Amino acid sequence: MSTVVHGSEQVIEMSSQNVRHVRCALGQSRADFARAFGVDWESVLAWESDELAMTPGQVALLIRLGQQADAFSEKTMLRPALEEALRTRKLGQIHESEVRL
Repeated sequence: MSTVVHGSEQVIEMSSQNVRHVRCALGQSRADFARAFGVDWESVLAWESDELAMTPGQVALLIRLGQQADAFSEKTMLRPALEEALRTRKLGQIHESEVRL
């Protein structure tokens, strides 16, 4: 991802790999991903092929979706440790802050 500054505005440009990474991290098809952006699947393909640039609003949405995907990924990585802690401590519930990886 590169950041370009135009005057007082900061514009973030997303690479095709960023678009594909976020889409795959969310487990979405191009059609599903396209619906979130209000475009067709061919636009998503064009973003992933560097044939079409995203608008600033689309980049902002991609960043938010990327943050959600990262948060989901972190929670998913914690799951085996949480389940093991529940079994070994014989607890019904546990907070993620109580688990050390």
